Amino acid sequence: MYKVGDYIVYSKRGVCKILEIGPVEDSGMDDEFYTIEPVFDRGTIFVPLGMTDQLRPVMTADEAMEVIMHIPDVPIRDVNLHRPYDIKNALASKISSINLDDLIEVLKIINRKRINAESTGKQLSTTDLNYLGQAEKLFYGELAIALGMDIGEVHEFVIEKTGGHHDI
Repeated sequence: MYKVGDYIVYSKRGVCKILEIGPVEDSGMDDEFYTIEPVFDRGTIFVPLGMTDQLRPVMTADEAMEVIMHIPDVPIRDVNLHRPYDIKNALASKISSINLDDLIEVLKIINRKRINAESTGKQLSTTDLNYLGQAEKLFYGELAIALGMDIGEVHEFVIEKTGGHHDI
């Protein structure tokens, strides 16, 4: 069980801080909830204590460095990059995951799409740009909290630590 003040990762919303644990005030319900607030977004979220499958603790600094060093090894699995429908479904599913390899894979897929588009004088679609923004906020946001960095510094830090890998 988490405690007030803990930073956790919540599916699709990224790093959140636990503000309260208990019943939601003025809701008329006695159920216990985590009241959480996204760190890099606005709003308040109420997560029932029994539904924690979409929550996990924020990684430690050591774990963050391990994840960064693991980035080049994360494969793009089960996605046909020539079938837009397959890509869109894969991206939507992986963005909803709290699995870091899934987020790395999203970043790699979209970067590969960007390279392919640029080689033919095109740009990424609005949908791809939206998925890219979501994945970067989720992934780089957690790394920023774990490493005590500003989120805007994380991408260059990752490139530097992975030996110049620009595939995310």
